[in-house]
Amino acid sequence: MGTIDILGSCVTRDAFKYDEENIFKINQYYARSSLISIYSKPVNVTLNDINLESNFQKRMVYNDLTSAFRKYIKNKTGDYLLIDFIDERMSVLKSGDSYVTRSREFINSKSNLKGTLLTGSEKLNKWKQSALVFSEEISKCFNVDKIILHKALWKEQYITKDGDIKTFEDKTIAEHNELLMQYYSFIEENLKGIKTIQLDDFHASEAHIWSLAPYHYQDEYYIEFMKQLKSLTKNN
Repeated sequence: MGTIDILGSCVTRDAFKYDEENIFKINQYYARSSLISIYSKPVNVTLNDINLESNFQKRMVYNDLTSAFRKYIKNKTGDYLLIDFIDERMSVLKSGDSYVTRSREFINSKSNLKGTLLTGSEKLNKWKQSALVFSEEISKCFNVDKIILHKALWKEQYITKDGDIKTFEDKTIAEHNELLMQYYSFIEENLKGIKTIQLDDFHASEAHIWSLAPYHYQDEYYIEFMKQLKSLTKNN
């Protein structure tokens, strides 16, 4: 059984319920975080300071504020690292010398952190700076053939509960995907030889467990993802 660390989102995590042979085990899961906040000065906060009822949500906000992934990776215990950047859709708040991912969970925690939101260009520039450090550090912790980049994108169409295919009315999908492809290309350029999974021939699903969204896919997407993941890790 291979153990998996995930730095990403539900688009990667959700696929593992289709691991019917139990080939993999999720070891650590870091979500709701931009690379910008992970690679910035940690915020001095305790888990109990975060006012959320869900332990999972509380942990995600805590991990983001304290740059927990960066600390963990130096003594990682997983065999493979899976990465996706769907959660980079969230805005980033600059608070003093720290940066915070402004996730829905962070907002709901009623944090008293104050700051200013990065503009689009500021965020992209800061992201590239953070991604360079990220690429350098994880290449020291994982062999590059143990790192898999899930090039997940927003889908323009979805399957209704009746099986019809409809187009999302969201006009920002192409913009989000253009930015995501910049992120993925940047990582591929700076982690030569990294393995990738990109699944274009699928749709989002109205029947998804987490409700309808351009990044909540049909079951067949996750099944194919798992098939490719098994192939990439079979002799590795």
